[in-house]
Amino acid sequence: MMKKRGNTLVRSSLFRNSGIIVFLILTIFCLGAILDKRVTVRTPGKYLYADNLSTAFFRVTYLNRIREWLFPFKDDFQVEYLYGAALVEEMKRNDGFFLKSKWQTGELKLVVKISDGCFTNTLTLKPAFSDTDLDGFPDVAELDSQTDRDNFRKWFVSIAESQFYKRSTGWYKVHRDCAGLIVFAFKEALKKHNENWLKRFPYLSRFNIPDVQKYSYPDVPLLGKKVFRQTRGVFRKEDLTKDIFSPVANVNILMNHNLVFVGKEQYQFEKGDVLIFHRPQHPSQPYHSMIYSGEDEYLIYHTGDHDKGEVRKVKFKTLMRHPDETWHPLSHNRHFLGAFRFRIIT
Repeated sequence: MMKKRGNTLVRSSLFRNSGIIVFLILTIFCLGAILDKRVTVRTPGKYLYADNLSTAFFRVTYLNRIREWLFPFKDDFQVEYLYGAALVEEMKRNDGFFLKSKWQTGELKLVVKISDGCFTNTLTLKPAFSDTDLDGFPDVAELDSQTDRDNFRKWFVSIAESQFYKRSTGWYKVHRDCAGLIVFAFKEALKKHNENWLKRFPYLSRFNIPDVQKYSYPDVPLLGKKVFRQTRGVFRKEDLTKDIFSPVANVNILMNHNLVFVGKEQYQFEKGDVLIFHRPQHPSQPYHSMIYSGEDEYLIYHTGDHDKGEVRKVKFKTLMRHPDETWHPLSHNRHFLGAFRFRIIT
């Protein structure tokens, strides 16, 4: 009986000692985890699509997972960009930061500075070839903000109207026709309008207009200088290696592949819309286009002849009284095809 009781006491003592040992080990382990303040930056990868949607989260965390579980990282840190900061938008949190892509491709390099170290990372912004609205143009080439759209319209009309007062030397003779005026004003409207640019356009009706912010010609994302689509279809990556896009376009190509129909009633027209007429009795120039100026209701157009043609501006109401009714911008006039708007702003 005494032997059995002795064995029980021995086992109890062993369990008690084992428990103490385990407790001490766990205590030491936890203390080590708590005292281990080493940190790291967990990165999401090396690539991000330049589509103004994609995000990458850089998480700042303790290297020791027990400490991170017990005391998640909430310390201060700084993010500095060695280059490429303009490619992304930063959104900071206590435990890290998001980088949201914009529209431009390229590479950025950043340094995350924390109390006990620095972490360097590079991220490549890859081209995004999506065409979510299936209009034939990549999303990255479309002006998606209303501010950019409005400023584009204003520059487009002002530049076209300036050619009525004095023709720009940059508008080459070979492109001087009704479509050429639209093509010329379109490209110039998307440029940066700095002091040197303004010197070439001394007769602008308006020049204190903010520039388009998303991009500037000729650095149009994916398209570059070739901004006019030539055929039907949704945009595909392969289009960039074929003759699908061109730096120029005639009225027919503009109407069918670069513009969308708005309507045939004046109340539907907006600044910068293009009015198109079809006159098959003139087979050499069956299509003709005019630019609607908006609130002051002028129509700006080139008469069509490369050598003897000129830019004119006429009041909408005046054109309604033209003796040749095929020029009347009225809904019942079958020669008037209606008003059209650039796809990149619709």
